[in-house]
Amino acid sequence: MSASLKLSDPADVVKHWNVSEPSQFFWIDDAFGVTQYESPLVHGWNHNVLHVKSMLKKGAKVVMTSRDYIYNRARYDLKEGAFPLLKESKVVIDVHDLSGPERQQILYNHLKLGKQPKEFLASLKPHLEQVAAHARFIPETARRLADPLFTQGLFPSDYFLKEFVEKREQLLLEVIQGLDTHSKAALGLIYMRKDHLEIPIALLGSEPQALERLGSTLGDCIKALNALSGSLVTVVHVNDQPVWRFKHPTVGDAYAATLAFSPDLLEIFLTGSSIESLTSQITCGNVGIEKAVVVPPSHFAMISDRLRQYKKSESNKVGWYASWRAWRVLTRFLSTRCSKDFLALYLGKR
Repeated sequence: MSASLKLSDPADVVKHWNVSEPSQFFWIDDAFGVTQYESPLVHGWNHNVLHVKSMLKKGAKVVMTSRDYIYNRARYDLKEGAFPLLKESKVVIDVHDLSGPERQQILYNHLKLGKQPKEFLASLKPHLEQVAAHARFIPETARRLADPLFTQGLFPSDYFLKEFVEKREQLLLEVIQGLDTHSKAALGLIYMRKDHLEIPIALLGSEPQALERLGSTLGDCIKALNALSGSLVTVVHVNDQPVWRFKHPTVGDAYAATLAFSPDLLEIFLTGSSIESLTSQITCGNVGIEKAVVVPPSHFAMISDRLRQYKKSESNKVGWYASWRAWRVLTRFLSTRCSKDFLALYLGKR
């Protein structure tokens, strides 16, 4: 009997490999980062590359997905020479380059399986061919059109549907900004956990204070997550552990954008998130990393103080290794995600 496993960490792929079961299928979604490049994941693949090659020789199947700009950045650190299949077996799916019939079928399937009332679907029908033919149409557009959460106040006409397709990023941002307080806090909790909020939820570190400042509680966040399930968030099983994740990485992108519009919200995020999470989500100053949350100079001192308090890894707490990993995370962050102005401030306090 074949086994299919959805995993998130390179080490877990090797851990779940069964030599006696050659038909295993491993699916690693966002293998090098969810919304931006995460170098620890790449180093994990480099460390386990020989094991993965052995797995493939024994018949196991491994599929790794990544957004193109993340993979392009990861290639600089991947040992492609030691693992040529990363280059030879690459398949690029351009969601903007689908054929007309493919677009129409995607749109039809999403609407058929979606939550829209029959009256709304009937009013959409005369305009669907135009929607599918639009240059900016992607599968995520079809999914949102099929969900009432994203179409509140949408009048089904050629003009407004064209706006819906063209301005998908802005519309998603407006949807998030229009949510109630508890729903926003629930999304913030997932974001602070880097799109991996384990169930049952147990608040860590300064997260209780962060939720309090957001005007919510853990109980209210749980209710909000259940209400948002299927639209903005979803439950997936990672290593047999149920976790809350964003329904699509663009939700995380949009939430990150809301941080830039609200200094108070940004401060809550910076104080509520663990420093280890922050080092792969933010940049101190704009250093050109796509989709990162850019911390302005007004918050440099706060980040500098938190970095100086970071002595042991929060994900690896075993003796000397915890200290070594913290040092590695810190030096990588300082060398790749910080502007000269921040480094001058940080080194001046050391």
